[in-house]
Amino acid sequence: MKKPLLFLLSLPFAALVFSSYHDGAAFRLQGNRTGSAGGPANCSGSGCHAANTATTRPSLALIAAFGSGGPYTQYTPGTTYRLVIGGTSTAAAPPSGFGFQLSAVKATGGTQAGSFQNGSGTRIVASGALSLVEHNSVFMAASSFGTQEVLWTAPAAGTGQVKFYLTINAVNTDNTAGGDAPNNVVVTINEDVSNAVAEIPEITGLSLSPNPASGQLHLHVEHPKSAAYELCIFDLNGKMQLCQKLSGSALQNTADIDISALPTGFYAAKISGGNSQKTLSFIKK
Repeated sequence: MKKPLLFLLSLPFAALVFSSYHDGAAFRLQGNRTGSAGGPANCSGSGCHAANTATTRPSLALIAAFGSGGPYTQYTPGTTYRLVIGGTSTAAAPPSGFGFQLSAVKATGGTQAGSFQNGSGTRIVASGALSLVEHNSVFMAASSFGTQEVLWTAPAAGTGQVKFYLTINAVNTDNTAGGDAPNNVVVTINEDVSNAVAEIPEITGLSLSPNPASGQLHLHVEHPKSAAYELCIFDLNGKMQLCQKLSGSALQNTADIDISALPTGFYAAKISGGNSQKTLSFIKK
């Protein structure tokens, strides 16, 4: 797990709140705030924060744990993935950081789906029959955007759809429950039942800069092995934002990709050429 990377989220002991005190809601005895298993999908209520607000936008993406790949809309049973948790704020006053709480449940039955792994900046807390993963320190925003990463191992074959319930809290770190802005999202990932797992060679010598970027991304392949490449950019929900063809010779001399129209946030750039591909992550600021 990486702490400010980038994405993806904060609380006090006296008030037992969600983010301004650097610990998650479950650890501070506020229970499951993700909306799964009958729990509230917000940080409101006694001893917690405020009701949900549209100025905070949570997002979640399923990415390959090692190497490149994703965002995925399906999981392979028993496979370990990175969950990229994102928080974006459109408030006039940018937050100081974000806190989060996440649960993964079977769409049928609502019981635990798969397992989380602890990492830097996170903590796993039991809540009834569920395991919740949440921050244990605020991760900072970059231009009102931040991300956090969590490793998740998918459940056994036959589980079916998995629902991820995520609550993000944009915080001002003033050690009070006031002035913070939570929100919630539910992301559904289907089980891959194709039984076909193809190994795709990875493009080597590939670089993407700057990161974060604002107007243009610079893409370079040290030794292009294909006459043409394709670059497609996806948001955290797996939706393609742009796709364009690039010649191998242009890449060797660094190709420029205009990303000025993309909203602020975390993106995955998938580059493919010939029989190889690679996915790199970047922030649009």
